[in-house]
Amino acid sequence: MPRTPLHAALGDVGTTLDFGLIERACENRVTERADLDWKQQLPLTATSEDKQKKVAQQAELAKDIAAMANSGGGMIVYGVAEARIEGTSAADHVVPAGPVDEGTSRSIRQVAGNLIYPPVTGLDLRPLAPADDPEQGVLILLVPDSPDAPHLVHPRNTDDWFGVPYRHGPDTEWMVERQIADAYRAREAGHRKRRENFNDRFDRFVASCGVAEGVNWIVAMAVPETPLHRPRDLRLDRANRIIERAWRWPVGQKMGPRLLTGNEVTRRGLQRYYRFGRQPVSQAGGATPRARVEVHGDGTVAMAFTRDGFFRGETQRGEVALADIEQTGLEFFALLWTARTALGVTGDYSARIAVEPSTQVFRRLDPHINEFLPFDESHRVLGYAPVDGPVLVDGGRDQALTTWLDLVRDAVNQAGVTSSLDAEEIILQWQLAD
Repeated sequence: MPRTPLHAALGDVGTTLDFGLIERACENRVTERADLDWKQQLPLTATSEDKQKKVAQQAELAKDIAAMANSGGGMIVYGVAEARIEGTSAADHVVPAGPVDEGTSRSIRQVAGNLIYPPVTGLDLRPLAPADDPEQGVLILLVPDSPDAPHLVHPRNTDDWFGVPYRHGPDTEWMVERQIADAYRAREAGHRKRRENFNDRFDRFVASCGVAEGVNWIVAMAVPETPLHRPRDLRLDRANRIIERAWRWPVGQKMGPRLLTGNEVTRRGLQRYYRFGRQPVSQAGGATPRARVEVHGDGTVAMAFTRDGFFRGETQRGEVALADIEQTGLEFFALLWTARTALGVTGDYSARIAVEPSTQVFRRLDPHINEFLPFDESHRVLGYAPVDGPVLVDGGRDQALTTWLDLVRDAVNQAGVTSSLDAEEIILQWQLAD
């Protein structure tokens, strides 16, 4: 559970977010502030017949979400009546918002995705209610600190111009030109800094694999755009459970990180936990396939695999099997999604899949006999490059898998081979397994 602005307002050092916390806020008359907003009613209550009211409510919700995202993120609570205290609003008592179904959550996300420019992703919606009466609760909307701020909206009753809302203490205001210019400069500076941090983390992970001359690793990493704020909270037993659950996904039984690390011990690192496995192959001239997987406290996951030149009946250093890129990609997603669900990561990811160090020689698999074909010099790949891109999660597991496999397929396709990975087929297999 996240530590929220409400925890800070109450001086609560815990991380439990439940209905009791809302009741305490009302008892203590917690006032609104830049990152905390009380609302008595749910945001989208108009019927489809009342189009004017529906449009107005959507515009108001878009403004509220964008304002929070433009101001470092925050928390909106629906179902709490307010009282005026010293010129501002304070929580007074709960006015039950009623049951919140999937349709309500979907409508709120659609507003964030369709009426805000660029869209605000990573919203965290949590209904909270008394244990004995689930219909007498509230709805929590947690808006992340967005790396894409400033977010623009159409002010109410106009489609002709955009505005940039932000939180000024407990109030929502509109940015003036100078503030907008500063916000765009901050966005670009933030993007540059995140790219630098990503590259640095990626390089350090590659170094931790023990890259040596003639040994080529397939490396994948995904870093949340909204990292978890308390990376030291991740404990060994939890990280171990994440890896164990990921390895139960139906991703095949081919050689890869799961096969090499499935029976290894999970070890502690710097705000992360990892497994490292190896499997010497005596008939392959001393080749030692190896793998490393990591789960970080901020939600980052990383994975690397090398077959160390092991091809049945031969040892060819500096060669990478295209089938290994696909297998590592599938196993990586299993770890990514398991970690995201367990740790509560809400936003999208910046991701990369690469071969480190790069190579020109990629081995193709003969699907009829399931053996690697001899290398053909005409298949040599010059200028093979890492593939970077986003993993989008707002659409759920299926969208996340599809966007990740886009990167994996690019990593395979640039070697002159059409990837065999089919997102729809994999999704169907997982649905049947569920």
